[in-house]
Amino acid sequence: MKRQDISKRFTEIVTEYIGKGYTFNTTTMSGSQGEEAKVDLTNGEEVIRVLLDRFSEPRHEGLLILVGRAPADIEPNNDRHDKIWSSKLEAVSEERFYEIGSARGGWKFYGTKEESTAAHELRFRRWSQKNQDTTIPLPEAAKQVALRWVKKQPKHKSVKLSDIEEVYISLSRGWNGKTTKRYYVRYRGRTMEIR
Repeated sequence: MKRQDISKRFTEIVTEYIGKGYTFNTTTMSGSQGEEAKVDLTNGEEVIRVLLDRFSEPRHEGLLILVGRAPADIEPNNDRHDKIWSSKLEAVSEERFYEIGSARGGWKFYGTKEESTAAHELRFRRWSQKNQDTTIPLPEAAKQVALRWVKKQPKHKSVKLSDIEEVYISLSRGWNGKTTKRYYVRYRGRTMEIR
């Protein structure tokens, strides 16, 4: 599902209320509270807001269409230009569209919470397969170089060449796609990064 499908659903909800005899309540629609879109409708007795906004949950985000009833003190079509705070709406209905992924050009795709979870797990699985750390053992001659470095460290003067078990390079790839190269020495059951 794309953003245009969510816009179509938003329009369908507004059309349903207009079909029930509601009209636009223009005196409460000015201003913004950071929402994506909103339409206020009235039947002369109450004001209903159809709101499109972003939401965020742990590991999920997306778009929400909320239909809410304005507080009773908001008079329809009053020239005072009453402000309706979206956080104070009495929820009538709600539809959530969870972000599944995006494409070049900023296009996003939406679906159910289950589809979003599955997409997140698939992305993580692919990333972890592609970005596993790699270790490259160095030749025996590297142990001599590593020994000189280890002996310079505080409380390591007594380390001998025979104590050094392994010297290796660790290559790890971060979320940004950059590869980091680090050198390590393992001796007497310990591992230290050579800096």
